[in-house]
Amino acid sequence: MKPGKLLKLIVLIALLSFAQLSIAGERELKDLRIKPKVDQAVLRLIAGTMPQNRYAVIIGISDYQDPNIPDLRFARKDAEAVYEVLTDPAIGGFKKENVLLLVDEDATFMNIRSALRDWLVEKVSGEDDLVFIFFSGHGAPEPKLKGEEFDAYLVAYDTKIDRIRSTGFPMSELKEVFNLPSRKIVVMLDCCYSGAGGRSIIREGLRPGLVAGIDEEIMRLGGEGRIIITSSTEKQVSLELEEVGHGVFTYCLLEALKGKADTKSDGLLGYVTLDEVWDYLKRKVPELARKKGIKQTPIRSGIETGDVILAVNIPKLFQGRLMRAYTSGQITGREYELGKKLLANEGKLSEGERRMLKALKDFLLGEISVE
Repeated sequence: MKPGKLLKLIVLIALLSFAQLSIAGERELKDLRIKPKVDQAVLRLIAGTMPQNRYAVIIGISDYQDPNIPDLRFARKDAEAVYEVLTDPAIGGFKKENVLLLVDEDATFMNIRSALRDWLVEKVSGEDDLVFIFFSGHGAPEPKLKGEEFDAYLVAYDTKIDRIRSTGFPMSELKEVFNLPSRKIVVMLDCCYSGAGGRSIIREGLRPGLVAGIDEEIMRLGGEGRIIITSSTEKQVSLELEEVGHGVFTYCLLEALKGKADTKSDGLLGYVTLDEVWDYLKRKVPELARKKGIKQTPIRSGIETGDVILAVNIPKLFQGRLMRAYTSGQITGREYELGKKLLANEGKLSEGERRMLKALKDFLLGEISVE
């Protein structure tokens, strides 16, 4: 495309749109002011550029069967929100049939084990397949049979507090997941193991805060292509916040996936990567917890094998394409500056400017061309 023609095109489309509006009448004008859905061309772009084989198991338990296990306020809501974000075609883009959601009474010990050992095994077949596992609920420490260290357990819906070893889901079983052929496995846990409250429990006779060895166990589970991120260290509490209606860790994760983590101006601008999410979590989780007078520090184990894309950030996606169009000589500096202003003020544009922006986006998506 010859530089300079794009500006003429988007102005022409805007003028034609105004002509159509004058014919359409007041009713249609009101309809156009309703916030539009994501353009189908954008969804096609996302579907075409995001990795196709991506699978997730999402678990959240607020209501526990054992009356001696305190219920949580927001763990189920955490899981449901993560599910919604991941399966949103304009954010996570996961196919719904590739995401298994287990909450409350469905998140039994056997169902969790079946999801991780059977369902994922049936789904995952290649090294480039992405596996994402999320758990929100109680964690529990239990002393090893020998020595002074502890094992870590995820507390299922039907876990019994006085029989953690036989009814809790041991973290060590994640090794089975890591035997999958995928080299892109991500596990995120919004729970804790201190036994000092928050999202952890401890059986009678054990002293809270004296847990040891769990962080090291988690570190050993991670490896090349196997990433584990937990919401806090073994001696800390994972908070729930009434004002946001989520666990602190999950709230920050949701914000990260929705685009706040997408800050790197590189070739992946517009794509939210695992590295960016981790950078956001390790900064924002302690910051929010400090406001409540609590120390909460996420920890991470494992090494990525290539960029792991978890979500898209549509505004940044267009910014990246606009920048590439300018640096490649497809558009002029004037067109680039106009495009930046339109994209930066998308929610504040007049009707004419919205149509100019629509024409710009169509060009950036390859839906129209100017020769």
